[in-house]
Amino acid sequence: MSIMHRDLLRIKPYGVDVAYIQMNDGAYLDTGIPNYKGTQIHCTFEFPSLGGSGSYVDAIVTCKKTGSYDIIVLQKLSNTYFRYYEKDAPSHVKNLAKASLGKHTFVKTGSLTYTFDGVEGKIQQASTDYTDDYHLLIGCTDVWGNYYKKSTVRIYNFGIVRDDVTTMELIPVIDHDGVPCMYDLVGGKHYYNAADVGSFSAG
Repeated sequence: MSIMHRDLLRIKPYGVDVAYIQMNDGAYLDTGIPNYKGTQIHCTFEFPSLGGSGSYVDAIVTCKKTGSYDIIVLQKLSNTYFRYYEKDAPSHVKNLAKASLGKHTFVKTGSLTYTFDGVEGKIQQASTDYTDDYHLLIGCTDVWGNYYKKSTVRIYNFGIVRDDVTTMELIPVIDHDGVPCMYDLVGGKHYYNAADVGSFSAG
């Protein structure tokens, strides 16, 4: 089989599969999907470096703040912990594990349960019901239109489940124009850098 033939076999209707998409220099992804209580997400991610000590936060998956606290957050706190919480934090903050290099997988398995790298755990229930039009974001936090907590993070996959139905399943690809992006296997749509700065790179 020729090299050209092998390359053609790798090309899918959406482009070429890659291992991950890395968000660089302020780049982030907007899923376009609003969040509400009971949303279940799953994500495999990796940080190329842990950074230094301090109180800064690197966002992995977040939803816009509507009041004092974020609605849903999966993040890295400096070089100390990976953590997750939902509305009405900080009392609901759950340290998932000490921050470390390598791939990690978070799965929200129910309204109160999750697994992190295969280890089961529980979180506190949000004290109030909520439905919000603010979108789930990957790689940053949106607070009233101000984007911050941007991070250099690698995303291997990301999915959303609602009412036992998968509504999004993102995989990393390079599209037919050679642009790194994520592709939704459910909606059949490519998702690109939503920021005015930075870029996505493939690995």
